[in-house]
Amino acid sequence: MPFACIFVPDFSVEALLRAEPELRSQAVAVLEGKAPLQKVFAGNEKARRAGVEVGMTKLQIEACTDFVLRARSPLQEAAAHAALLDCAQSFSPRIEDAGDDAILLDLAGLEPLFGPQPKIARDLARRASELGLEANVAVASNPDTAILAARGFFGVTVIPAGREAEQLSSLPVDVLFVGAVPSPTLETFDRWGVRNLRGLASLPDVALSERLGQEGVRLQQLARGSISRALWHFCWAGYWSNCARVWERELWPRRNCGCGWNWKMDGMLKMIVVPALLLIHLTDVFFSARFACPFPCWMPGYFSSCCSWI
Repeated sequence: MPFACIFVPDFSVEALLRAEPELRSQAVAVLEGKAPLQKVFAGNEKARRAGVEVGMTKLQIEACTDFVLRARSPLQEAAAHAALLDCAQSFSPRIEDAGDDAILLDLAGLEPLFGPQPKIARDLARRASELGLEANVAVASNPDTAILAARGFFGVTVIPAGREAEQLSSLPVDVLFVGAVPSPTLETFDRWGVRNLRGLASLPDVALSERLGQEGVRLQQLARGSISRALWHFCWAGYWSNCARVWERELWPRRNCGCGWNWKMDGMLKMIVVPALLLIHLTDVFFSARFACPFPCWMPGYFSSCCSWI
């Protein structure tokens, strides 16, 4: 089953460049924190080539006029992430939110609609570009390999099934820890002289397990591209959480408002709960998945009456 990953490098910078596309030709650094203690949070490739590093203070780089400095904007990052979700959902209804800068898609059954996998990958990259985001797109037979390839390779990458370890072998081992806090495991790999995924994949399984435990085994399986899993379907989880939010914050507190609209409220609650319960049931039947019910269970009578509608 093929999967695709859309990954936006330097996501914080890209989110700002969506609003100021004229800055794409310049070195841009994003600052975080309160003045005068602002530090560099991220920078684009031109800024890195000019010597900007994450953690540098504003005072260290503001003397140079060749850089464009911008404060980090959570609002623009949220808008960019929403655009990334829109890009993915325009191709597949089965997606996973893998972080602010990455989205996974299940491509099963999409070839008759959109063409072969390389064409789908190119179309995804073009669609992301039209939305103002320069993204890497990778296609592989499992989600984790697609994520690693999108993080490690520039542009569009398609990895044939059975060649995951070969294609990933040249990537640095750091790609396994992108976005994570500094890991002692990465320091251990550095002491062992393991610099890329080829070296990690070739380590003896038993010896690696004895020294690093299950975490080491998991990282080795990622390096070999041998982990197979299903996606966490973003749209259903979001639907359930929104239903719970509407119930607990808007509708349930008004159940006894004394305005004579209790029957209307009851109908509105059922309009929200019943479709969600149907989704839970269908998920159990077709995907053998188990999710915690998002609705308040301290009203078993009302919950049972909703179940009787199904």
